Amino acid sequence: MDRSSLNFWLVDSELPGPSKRSQPLIGSLPSMHQGSKPWDQNALSVFPDDYSEVAADPIAAKFLRPYRQSKEMLHSIDRWCLWMTEAQSSELLESPVIKKRLEIVRDTCLSSPTKAANEGATSPWLFLQRRQPTMRYLAVPEVSSEN
Repeated sequence: MDRSSLNFWLVDSELPGPSKRSQPLIGSLPSMHQGSKPWDQNALSVFPDDYSEVAADPIAAKFLRPYRQSKEMLHSIDRWCLWMTEAQSSELLESPVIKKRLEIVRDTCLSSPTKAANEGATSPWLFLQRRQPTMRYLAVPEVSSEN
């Protein structure tokens, strides 16, 4: 096989593979964006091992939401987050579970050399980057293989 004819998919073909695009191929389709990102040492994430503790706290339970990143989507792993965009800071401090987690987020933000992360210390109950759609959407893993 002539290696000069291997395409993007490692198939012997002169046909090109997909090219990088900044706009959808079909103009009526929405653009793709990265999802929401915390800056928190997983303090806003709730894994199966600590779900019961968080769900038992009446304040924390109000803010539990399913949370999926690439690994969870590809391997059907359960994970949740504390999504507290509508929360009052005074309410959050009444929850020992949330209070402990917010201290971790605050410390993580303050120890970062990144200015945006430092500013996140003033509202540790929020993901540093919030891009949660309000309508139905298609989630696509950014990374699907380490190979």
